[in-house]
Amino acid sequence: MKIYILVVLLSVICAIVTCQQKSTRRSVEVPAEVPIGGHWATKSQWKAHWVKHWVPKTIYIPVWKKVWTPININEWIPYAPLHHR
Repeated sequence: MKIYILVVLLSVICAIVTCQQKSTRRSVEVPAEVPIGGHWATKSQWKAHWVKHWVPKTIYIPVWKKVWTPININEWIPYAPLHHR
């Protein structure tokens, strides 16, 4: 009985020690440059895609449905060229 308690106590201590190990992460923030010659524009469109649902019968049967959801589109729009006179 004492051996059982000792084994359980040692396993709990090992679990606590492994959970307390710390990891370090270095992150460097690079300032984003301002794009020259254009800008990013975000627009949303409604588009269809297929989604699989599982219907419970005697076995589960896959049923495909067409679902309409909004999709965000990022588009690079260049500035109009300047005409010098």
